[in-house]
Amino acid sequence: NDAESVRDEEMGEALSLRITHLLQLCWVRRKTVIRILAAGILLSFLYAISRQNMYTSTTTLMAPENSSSSSSNLMSLLSSAGPAASMGSAALGMRTPGAVFTGMLGSRSVQEGLVKRFDLVHYYKTKFIEDACKRLAAETAIHEDPKSGIITISITAKDRVFASQIAQGYVEELDHVVTHNSTSAARRERIFLEARIKEMKQD
Repeated sequence: NDAESVRDEEMGEALSLRITHLLQLCWVRRKTVIRILAAGILLSFLYAISRQNMYTSTTTLMAPENSSSSSSNLMSLLSSAGPAASMGSAALGMRTPGAVFTGMLGSRSVQEGLVKRFDLVHYYKTKFIEDACKRLAAETAIHEDPKSGIITISITAKDRVFASQIAQGYVEELDHVVTHNSTSAARRERIFLEARIKEMKQD
């Protein structure tokens, strides 16, 4: 115990001497230390003021329980298939309306509509629409709450008003795509479902 106490005292004295020597060295070279600190503070300040503020605008929407009339007829078609009804949803790749709407919001049709409407090729300083779509997708976050079914769209941009306009533009472009394609999509989906139901009945 005595040996350990002596060893601890020696280590403490050695550490104290090192700290004292370091402080003395800093004091001798205090001008250099002050210059380094000042340069670091100046660089940090210049970096902070050179960065542009980025704003995030968020909008939400609720997907309908049935995204199309053909979706409401899907279960009735499957019920007529007998034993195939238990595996119909998996075989046909059914998804919730919220998942469908989320996929549509990230589709190329919606992105190109926004790029053309807000002239994002010029805004992002790109040459092609494809590059502007990639930049838009990188600055867009689309999430669906599986419990509530609420879809959240968040847009990041340099201007808060512009970010808000693009966020609202997503909703308008989605409405345009759904309205424009509802009739033809419902017809194609019904033809596809009827063909698959016939195949499953035969199987």
